[in-house]
Amino acid sequence: MANTYNDTDWSTDGNTKGSATSSTVDNVALGGTLSVTGASTLSSTLTVGGDANFDSNTLFVDVSTNRVGIGTAAPSTNLHIYDATDNAPNIYLENVDSDSNSGGNLIFRSQDSNGDLVDNQIVGDLVWQGYNNSKSSEAGYDNMALIRGRVDGTPDGSDADMPGELAFYTTADDGALAQRMSIRSSGNIGIGTGTPSTALQVSGTVTATTFAGNLTGNVTGNVNGNLTGNLASNTTITGNLTFDTSGGRDILFGDNLGAALEFKEGSNLYMRFVSTNSSEAIQINKSLAATHATFSGNIGIGTTNPSSQLHITSATDEKPVILIEKTGSANHDGGNIQFRLKEDSGFIDSDKEIGDLLWYSYDSTEDDYNASAMIRVTASGTQAQNRAGGEMTFWTNSDTTATSKKMTIDSAGVVTLTSYMVEGRTLIKIPATAFRANDDGIGVTHVVGSVEDDGSNFGMRPGSSALEFYAYIDVPLGYTATKVKITGSDTANEVEVYTLDLDDGTIGSEISNSGLTVADDTALASNHVGADDKMLLIKVVTTATDDLIYGGYVTIQAT
Repeated sequence: MANTYNDTDWSTDGNTKGSATSSTVDNVALGGTLSVTGASTLSSTLTVGGDANFDSNTLFVDVSTNRVGIGTAAPSTNLHIYDATDNAPNIYLENVDSDSNSGGNLIFRSQDSNGDLVDNQIVGDLVWQGYNNSKSSEAGYDNMALIRGRVDGTPDGSDADMPGELAFYTTADDGALAQRMSIRSSGNIGIGTGTPSTALQVSGTVTATTFAGNLTGNVTGNVNGNLTGNLASNTTITGNLTFDTSGGRDILFGDNLGAALEFKEGSNLYMRFVSTNSSEAIQINKSLAATHATFSGNIGIGTTNPSSQLHITSATDEKPVILIEKTGSANHDGGNIQFRLKEDSGFIDSDKEIGDLLWYSYDSTEDDYNASAMIRVTASGTQAQNRAGGEMTFWTNSDTTATSKKMTIDSAGVVTLTSYMVEGRTLIKIPATAFRANDDGIGVTHVVGSVEDDGSNFGMRPGSSALEFYAYIDVPLGYTATKVKITGSDTANEVEVYTLDLDDGTIGSEISNSGLTVADDTALASNHVGADDKMLLIKVVTTATDDLIYGGYVTIQAT
């Protein structure tokens, strides 16, 4: 059945439904195809039982599929807009009402006849497709990008409770459509992840030219670029933090009154750490002239509880090291460690301590560190010509007492040993040949420097069983003899120690303990002080001709 309008009359099955001068008809009902090629106005209902084609596919209705085509007589979807020209097809949703405060809407709806929608149920997609004529299978349209709205959670039946998510998809070259970004019902945005747990979660690398606003929380990873703003208290940065201050820019953390970390550049480039009291600071200055640092407070390296201005601690097997290194091709001197003292008067008094080098070792029984050794420099003499004399002293600990002075180098370069040291020992050695026989041996054969019968020992041997041996020992001025030890073959031989007066040859009373014998190593009952007119006299009483005196030792110390 053909139904046509020829710009003059409506006709169906050859029956005219309008006049030749009017294209307006009322209540036209057509049972077949309607083809309109000219202008037509209907004042009421037009019912078409077959396909309807207006103005050569400008609008086409396909009754077999219930699809509408605009620009096409073969619509492939419910509404198919087609344009074969260079003009891109457009849809306008326009509101021109003067009282309107919103534009048009494009609405996607979904209803499940079995009940409420469920989690992840798709409500609608915005899809972009491109025609692919070169793919190995049948030519056709392929998905390029997609924005999908879907249910995000389970509706609980309350009013306006329909949790939703927007998911964004793109297709990589030679790839399939994949989700790239999502905005979840919680408002969290995920890039590279579909399950963001924070307001913005990115899986991958972020490149940005500007970040604005306040940042709270943690930043994990590397930051290359500029951060403008404040870092809150207790902010931890793990990794490298590099600041480029070229062009004279300043970097300031904190404020001028509270805690701060400040950097400046130019002729006054410095780094400054300021505590709550701005006078308590670490400041490192750098200029063309010099580099120096001033500090008031304690710095800890390897420790969070420094007990001095600079406290370096190592809890590993590696010992802490301070390295002062100078490099360069020129013939330069090395670095310095300097100790300085300035008195308010402008002059340094004698015996003022300039500085110490101290060595401490830990004592677990006292749970504390004790000094083991020290090098001390003190001012010496009266300051003249703006220069103070200096004296250096060396102190050690004998393991049972506090450190004591053992050596001094005075301002004139004179070295004084607090302990008289002979071949590295605080002893005066007595050789066997220092012993002489008394008059009891006159007329009796006594051998000096003989060898014992077994051929293994050397010493003084008496030629008579009643022989006495004496040795004269000169104790240096400034030192005191505290102990005498004689060695020999017979430990029963008695030993007696006296003081000998050189002016008249008199022998004083015995200063050794009664019962002292060979090999005893006990202190004297009375010490012998070195003097110009006094010597130490040691007597050994032998009882047999095979007794042998090997020698002995006198222990001395500074008076």
